[in-house]
Amino acid sequence: MIYAAFIWWLSSQPSLGILPQGFSDKLAHGLLFGFFALLLWRAAAGRLAARPTVRAVTAVICVCALYAAVDELHQTFVPGRDASPADAAADLAGSALVLAAVWAHSARLTSKARRRGRVLWPEDGPLLTLLSRPDCHLCDKAEMVLQEVQTEIPFRYEKVDVGADEGLTRAYGAEVPVVLLEGRKIFKYEVNPERLRKHLRRALQEAHS
Repeated sequence: MIYAAFIWWLSSQPSLGILPQGFSDKLAHGLLFGFFALLLWRAAAGRLAARPTVRAVTAVICVCALYAAVDELHQTFVPGRDASPADAAADLAGSALVLAAVWAHSARLTSKARRRGRVLWPEDGPLLTLLSRPDCHLCDKAEMVLQEVQTEIPFRYEKVDVGADEGLTRAYGAEVPVVLLEGRKIFKYEVNPERLRKHLRRALQEAHS
């Protein structure tokens, strides 16, 4: 938001005159909006190292394109400035190049991790299911262990109330908390963090073998 306001302020100046001699105006536009795209990506994904998706990247590109168009329109009301489709194109090109770099970096990290039998993104990891019930102290403790281990080894995670399903109640109602790894029971009553790490690493090795 602050950076968008900064771009707006720059566009409100009748004449900037701050670019070094010989420095391309189009390159300045590309750099300005490239950084804008990077900030938008950070805001949308939650972190710079998040895994890019077509939907997220498209959303960022659309916001950059819209703001570039509005910015050029805004300049038609500023004395000494005018709208330039070429400038808007440079804005969009800078945004696209930065997002392409983010995507390429993500792909490289993912490929490297897979060669080592690891995953970087929780959505690529094995699925752990915590079967619990409300007001269960042991269930809360088990969930804390899962969350701690998830900071070290990415995995998908879901929490299910056994009381919401008659079949789960019959099968696991007397054993909660229960942890299932891809549907297979690996813990009941208590979750051992070291054994959980071993189960997860074995699952990752099998997935990449």
